Amino acid sequence: MKRRFARAKRVGRAAGRVSAACAMLLAALILADGAPASAQAEAPLIDIPFDDAPEAHGADDLPLSEDRFIDARRGSGSGEAEAPLTWVSPLRPVRVSQQQSGNIWRFTGEQHREVFSLHVADPALSDTLRISSMSTVNALPERSSARVTVNGTEVGRFRLQSFTEFSDREFEIPEGVLQRGRNEVSIEVVQHHRIFCGPDASWALWTEFDLSRSGIVIEAAGIDPGPHGFLMALAAQAGVPGGLEVRGADTLGEDRAAWIAMLNTRLGNAIGGQPLALRFTGFWTAVQEHPTRARVTFLPGAESRVTFRRGADGAQVMLIEFRPGQVPDALPGLEDHLAGLPQTTRPELIDVTREVALSEFGFRTERYAQRYVHREFAFRLPDDWLVLTAAKARLRLDYIYADGLPHGSVLILSMNGTPIRMLPLWGDPNRYITRFPIDFEARLLTAGTNVFSYEVLIPGDPPDMPCSGSRGAILEIHQDSTLTVPFSPRMYLPDMGLAFTSLAPESLRTNDLTHRAFDEMDRIALASALSRAVAGYRPGVLHLMALDDMGSIPLGRYSVDRHLLEEALLDPAEPGTPEGAEGWAGAGPDPFRFVQDARNSRAALAGWWDWAVGHGRRFLHWVSPRVENRLNEWLSAQRGQAVFLQLDDSRPDQIWMLRSPDADMGQIASAIIAARSLGDGPRGQVSVLGHDGHWHNWMAPDRRPVMLEPWTFTNFRAAMGNIVSARPITFVTILFFFALLSAAIALRLTISTREHDT
Repeated sequence: MKRRFARAKRVGRAAGRVSAACAMLLAALILADGAPASAQAEAPLIDIPFDDAPEAHGADDLPLSEDRFIDARRGSGSGEAEAPLTWVSPLRPVRVSQQQSGNIWRFTGEQHREVFSLHVADPALSDTLRISSMSTVNALPERSSARVTVNGTEVGRFRLQSFTEFSDREFEIPEGVLQRGRNEVSIEVVQHHRIFCGPDASWALWTEFDLSRSGIVIEAAGIDPGPHGFLMALAAQAGVPGGLEVRGADTLGEDRAAWIAMLNTRLGNAIGGQPLALRFTGFWTAVQEHPTRARVTFLPGAESRVTFRRGADGAQVMLIEFRPGQVPDALPGLEDHLAGLPQTTRPELIDVTREVALSEFGFRTERYAQRYVHREFAFRLPDDWLVLTAAKARLRLDYIYADGLPHGSVLILSMNGTPIRMLPLWGDPNRYITRFPIDFEARLLTAGTNVFSYEVLIPGDPPDMPCSGSRGAILEIHQDSTLTVPFSPRMYLPDMGLAFTSLAPESLRTNDLTHRAFDEMDRIALASALSRAVAGYRPGVLHLMALDDMGSIPLGRYSVDRHLLEEALLDPAEPGTPEGAEGWAGAGPDPFRFVQDARNSRAALAGWWDWAVGHGRRFLHWVSPRVENRLNEWLSAQRGQAVFLQLDDSRPDQIWMLRSPDADMGQIASAIIAARSLGDGPRGQVSVLGHDGHWHNWMAPDRRPVMLEPWTFTNFRAAMGNIVSARPITFVTILFFFALLSAAIALRLTISTREHDT
């Protein structure tokens, strides 16, 4: 029986295999008859399964939806939802500083405070503030800390104890502190050196904050499209490499430059800080390496309007619909949506010939406990004020310092970078010194913006031990201190400083060769930078020039070596060191040694003759200096990324600008913003913006003051003093010859009188 059952089972299996084969053959014939003729000629398709498909489940176990294929491709058989995407709405610096680069902001010294802006679309999005920082190993963590406030409310403190990498700390923001729109976040650090004490130790202290990782932590899906959400995302996008993506700019046609300039200016003024970088793409682009937070898209439409959307990638999109041929100024609602920060105004204008309290131009009573302090305060004199004589200005200082300060403690007062007095801070302490007179030369002051600064240096006691933590305030300077500036007639000395402060976005001028040095985005970046400050009078003119077009720059009565200008912008080597000079040192005998030997073997008479001629030329050059030689000597020692020139004093409202081909226009724009905010910018006739972000100015020694008011008995003495002081050697020489002529006439009269008597 068992054998019969086994045989029947084998027969059944064979019959099943035969029936399955017949079914497959029949299906193949049906498909072959129904397929087109072209498909029969093609190679058969081979189904390749996904390598990352789940093996534990069969096809019937997956849900019958699109998620089935997505999960199979991702290898996620569980079907669990992904974690929500979170990112940081970052802090944005309020001021622009050339000492800071990128997203890293450095705090230096024993005490340092900075203010940042924080854009929030909705306070309900998050109540967590994240701060990312790293400190130098010199900071003593037990006594070094940072204090964070939001809109004046302290939200947390933390010790500075991260020395090898940036670490994040999160603080809970109390309810009701955050506001919709722009918020103010203040960070103040207190640092102490772990080994030394004194000014040198203070210079070695620093803490860096990564602004791109510091801010409120939010979920991208929770941001509702709108102007506040877009600004918050824009602040995050500004710190991403590549800048802000702008789509559809090619559809703007002939008005493209005007639209982009308007957009860059509006966005830059809305979030502040470093200028924005724009990146132009088409409507369809590949996935970016860095996630997109904000984007701008231009679309032609029946009417011009601005709307806000959320993109498919989660980005906040500002959609600008424009009517072709319509000017950008006609776009309604954009200014309301993107309200800009207040424009930087010129420093406070003070009166002359009267005592002006320092509080009138922003100084407030300052009290210090640190070992090194450097503070600057800007004020402004009339643009037609000029004193070149020995007249004195007077500063009356109210201050007090603590008892027991180490010997060598000093307070150094400076005006426009020149020290005017060094006050000792030891002996007779704890007594308020009021109205202490400090006289200094008024010619240290200039028309326009001036900077009053001071430094406090307190040596360590002892310097090789950490500073004591028990000492309180050591110095106080009161705001009732005064400054008196002497009278000046209305006069003007040629200087590009006045024209620089009057530049506006509409000041840019181009020619047929400008495109060789400045492209469209360069001009847009400059226009955006010039829109940050307001001058208050008609704008000047900034000519954008290419190196090939230097011949069209008016030079007035000066002469500039073109090769020196090219070297200043093209040569990255250190000035004064010829390229390859190090290779010749000690390489072998000098082939030109015979020239020096011939000079040494000259006759004594020839040597004395050369000495006399050389000194005679120096004397003539001292009496009547060749200014072009001095300019070329100064220019040969300069290296930078941009040069500003104003050599023709008949055009006081115009400046000519040259730039290095490899210079970053973003850095140049940042330097312009910083200079127009504080006033430490181009001066004189030629100014070079160095690679370190500092301005190096050359002022012609033969500048001639121009009288701007009628001559009267009241202003004659002061005006003539300025004119004589501008060219003293020339007037001394004229007086010398008048004295010789007078002596000759007197001698002739004396001799003739004696001859008559005899």
